Amino acid sequence: MEPIALILTALAAGVTSAVQEPVKMAAKDAYDYLKGLLKRKLEEKGDNDAGHLIDNPDEQNKPLLEARLKKAGIDKMPDVIAAANKVTVICRPHINTAPYLENYQSLLQQSPLIRIQAPDKMGKTRLVNHIFDSFNSEHYQKVKLSMEDFDTEDKARSGILLYRFCQEIENQLSLPHSVRGHWESIRDGGNKSKCTSYFEHCLLPDAESPIVIVIDDLNSLASYDSTYKDFCSLLRSFYNMSAPSSEKYREKWKKLGLIIAYSGKPLLPERDSPFNVGKLIQLPEFTVDEVQSLAMQYKIQMDSTTISLIMRLVGGHPYLISLSFEHLRNINLNSQEDINNFITQSSTQRGIYSEHLNKLHRKIQDDQLNKLHRKIQDDQLNKLHRKIQDDQLKQALYRVVRSQNPVRLNSQIVEKLEEIGLIKSSGTGTDFVEPFCELYRVFFNSIIK
Repeated sequence: MEPIALILTALAAGVTSAVQEPVKMAAKDAYDYLKGLLKRKLEEKGDNDAGHLIDNPDEQNKPLLEARLKKAGIDKMPDVIAAANKVTVICRPHINTAPYLENYQSLLQQSPLIRIQAPDKMGKTRLVNHIFDSFNSEHYQKVKLSMEDFDTEDKARSGILLYRFCQEIENQLSLPHSVRGHWESIRDGGNKSKCTSYFEHCLLPDAESPIVIVIDDLNSLASYDSTYKDFCSLLRSFYNMSAPSSEKYREKWKKLGLIIAYSGKPLLPERDSPFNVGKLIQLPEFTVDEVQSLAMQYKIQMDSTTISLIMRLVGGHPYLISLSFEHLRNINLNSQEDINNFITQSSTQRGIYSEHLNKLHRKIQDDQLNKLHRKIQDDQLNKLHRKIQDDQLKQALYRVVRSQNPVRLNSQIVEKLEEIGLIKSSGTGTDFVEPFCELYRVFFNSIIK
């Protein structure tokens, strides 16, 4: 089966999430990625042994595969041409391409923890999905969790979240239900001890192959201090016991591999933090060549001067670049004046980036943050401390966007603003920062008082 045919089949199988927005991977990787999605779709339909047909799509196997697809009820094609036009691929060889993906397995052999860090909208989730599908289900047991999917009530109480965490792992691996019984059988010890005991005595001993647990959106727990700290501490303890240097626990825990994606890290005691161990992958901005490649795939005729102007506005931010091209392919830029007008209008509260900009603005609003703190019932002293910090956050951002030179900020403030994605290191020294892009400078300069 040709790559495009497989893409169309995957679309028919209802996996359009793979093609609704630009994906930053090489064409072959997109092909492999969709193969993984199609396998999972067939497995959901109860067909657990069609994987070899997808991996070996020759003429002899084609009729068999088509019969399996038909039996699974995914033989009807949607409007594939329109959908296929949305498949945009960019080669990022040091992150997404096949040779690099093969290293994820070896990375987990070297270290039981891989960390993927980048601000929101930089492509973490897409990379997480890509890595997840790169692990062959015949050789690995795989679990993928988004902490965003857990209920607010679960996040508000550490014990409930850890219980749900174990329960979801058990469900995804189709294991006999033992979480509840094991939890209730432990009379002494806290919830972290119960969770660790479940892994050590129920999950890992019976595992016939390594278990890879992928955790996305870890920062969605950040508003729930106690839960966040407990969960991060748990991940660190899992790392400690799984690491090759752990002589005491390694034999029991060597089957566990963790991959976590997050935008920022809390200030935790060094020994309790999972953010200072393992292998770190940081997602960079798009390069000029990658932006040019994306423009071509959007079928936009754009010279280097225009690309430079757009990148001067939004930098190499993947989401903002994609948003720009989505808009630009529907309008005509016939002159430099048209380009200048587009850039000027885009920076306003009603421009094409308005939804994204307003979301960022809400993240530094006192009332928005205080609502979150009320949900988790912080005491008055903590509320007051948080409010002071939030005021400091706004004032720090105000300093950055008003200055034409890099500004030095407190490292704690830098962490928070980097987590939101508003600033980046200027490269001129420790804690010297500048706006992530000119768009943010213009927008926040106009609204922060």
